[in-house]
Amino acid sequence: MRGWADKEKGEEPLNLSEQLMWWFVVAVALAMAVAFWWLVAVDETDLSEQHQYTAGPLVLFFALTVLIVLYALDRFYYFKLLRGAVHRATELEDELGYKMTATISQWVLPQHAASIITLLYFLPGIAGYVAMLTLIGLNPIIGDP
Repeated sequence: MRGWADKEKGEEPLNLSEQLMWWFVVAVALAMAVAFWWLVAVDETDLSEQHQYTAGPLVLFFALTVLIVLYALDRFYYFKLLRGAVHRATELEDELGYKMTATISQWVLPQHAASIITLLYFLPGIAGYVAMLTLIGLNPIIGDP
């Protein structure tokens, strides 16, 4: 993950907390895929009955995919745009003699802001993954077979 940052452009690699969150998301996603495969394998071995499953896991999977895409857009595009705007505002304020942007930047470090963005998407994402694994594990059947 360190390769995502271009140090020549002044970009910083993901900090340790972000790397841990990403690896946790990948581990949970793999567990979800294994659980879904297990559900399908168990259902295929039970050919005596036909089941109609709820669409909840599929809806949650789509929602979590959108959440991950929005996170990537926010963290790796809009956050860089914001940092560029702050950098330019700092330059302009230096010429005018103001220090508002510099003061805010001292209180909110870029690494902390990046971690907050990651956490903002991480918490609902994990809740969604847990809900999806619960739905897959409980294997809810709707209607009469």
